[in-house]
Amino acid sequence: MEAKQQAAWQIGTGYIAVNKASVKTAALQAAIKKNPDINVPIEQLQAGKVNAATAGPFLVNSQMDQYLGTAMQQIYGGKDIKQSLQEAQDEVNKGIRDTNKNNAAILKSVFAK
Repeated sequence: MEAKQQAAWQIGTGYIAVNKASVKTAALQAAIKKNPDINVPIEQLQAGKVNAATAGPFLVNSQMDQYLGTAMQQIYGGKDIKQSLQEAQDEVNKGIRDTNKNNAAILKSVFAK
């Protein structure tokens, strides 16, 4: 994503641009000058430190949606509700454990340098 496009998107939506260069664009700088509150989340992200809490999402939402969607289909198909939801929960928990394990390995390699 181009920095200018991301800056325009941030100004228009209030969401934070994913392109770090967008904060340096004239449009976003002008918007920040007009409304300094726009810069608060940017400053907070810049001041943040990498640790287990900030390493990233525990599990991709689409994976959780898939597990829950499968459970719903099974339930509508006549499968036991409790069993279907338990299986979905087990899959989500496994995904969280796996992702946390991977994030821990990433953090370990980052801090080992």
